[in-house]
Amino acid sequence: MTDDGLGLPVALTIGKFDGVHLGHHALSTRVRAVARDLGVKAAAVVLHPDPATVLAGRRVPVLTSMMDRMQLLMADGIEAVRWLTFTPEIAALSPEAFLDELDEWYDVQAVVVGPDFAFGKDRAGTLAVLRALGEARGFDVHVVAPVTVGGERAAAGRIRALLAEGDVARAGALIGRPFRVRGRVVEGAKRGRTLGFPTANLALDDDYQLPANGIYTVRAHLQLPDGRERTLGGAANIGIRPHFDDGDAHTVEVHVLDWEGDLYGTPMAVDFIAFQRPEARFDDVAGLIAQMTADVERARGEWAG
Repeated sequence: MTDDGLGLPVALTIGKFDGVHLGHHALSTRVRAVARDLGVKAAAVVLHPDPATVLAGRRVPVLTSMMDRMQLLMADGIEAVRWLTFTPEIAALSPEAFLDELDEWYDVQAVVVGPDFAFGKDRAGTLAVLRALGEARGFDVHVVAPVTVGGERAAAGRIRALLAEGDVARAGALIGRPFRVRGRVVEGAKRGRTLGFPTANLALDDDYQLPANGIYTVRAHLQLPDGRERTLGGAANIGIRPHFDDGDAHTVEVHVLDWEGDLYGTPMAVDFIAFQRPEARFDDVAGLIAQMTADVERARGEWAG
């Protein structure tokens, strides 16, 4: 959590903020404007885990880690961020009791939400209920319209669907930046180096919604042991490596362009820039090497955008 203490007067937005996409940016923009007009801080309460995991027992892979959500919200001008752990007890609260929980943290002067916002047990806290409670408790309610790009709404569900199709470019357009995963380089089978294309195997930091299996042009951000940060292009493979019959074990491997040396243990963030091709099985190693050469050359031309 990051704020200036209990009872802080705020204009507040509430949600999962998974992806911190363009729709969330619109919320942040309105919260900042409302907070400025009221002379208070702009704040956000972030629900985690996704309520669907609690209410329906359903796995919901994340688009953005909690740490990245906080950093991105603060970079977007949100001055106070708190995480609210969504539990069965929180899910069972009435709308009034839910607002009572927030009153423990903030002096809420205004609430900014999207048109689909609902809260409290069985989503009883509709916008109409929120407005009535706001009138009784002394805060205004501001509703921000959805954001669309190319006729598609910027929403986490749509972004997940695009990633599942491998369309990282359209997903990135709705997010407002390339889709990113974070991880740490771990030891793999080391086949890539024998083929002339060493790859960094990533152990991911979170349960991400990965793009569809295939080859992608990526941008790799390396945090080196000496404290330096390097950003280089790369070609990434997501999948099961069908040429080597590795079974069903999914991997994320990145060939980092123009890098020589050991990356084991190195934290790496990977931005997905463009889909290149599906995974494929080749008749021989020579065919695989020829295709990998083409993949890397395409990545070299695409990664800088």
